[in-house]
Amino acid sequence: MTAKQNGPAPVAAVVAITVQVVDQRLRVEALVREEDGRRMPVRIPDRELAALLPRSILAADGHPAPQLLDAIRTIMARTVVGRRVRVWEYRGQRYLAFLSWRTVRFSAEQASGARSPSRTRPAVR
Repeated sequence: MTAKQNGPAPVAAVVAITVQVVDQRLRVEALVREEDGRRMPVRIPDRELAALLPRSILAADGHPAPQLLDAIRTIMARTVVGRRVRVWEYRGQRYLAFLSWRTVRFSAEQASGARSPSRTRPAVR
């Protein structure tokens, strides 16, 4: 899957997160579901991780302790699972990018607080 030459990258929803240490580096991968229902694994680039995780976690020396990996899994699951993302490919590897906040619109029902905030998902054009 790649974006069309002049078109936007496909949009998918994150359904699961995997956190691991590979070669002493934090690697976070997501399982995404495309609009047609197909699922595929994608990597979360460092710049996207930096937007979600505290700098003290990303700049830690050596291997993160198992408790730290558990904390990262929890943070990532709560902040990423369910989000719509753009999927793109670079050098044979698929990655995700979070949608710009300019594309997010809240419905009147969501804005009025009619639903629980934990269950509210913004609509994306």
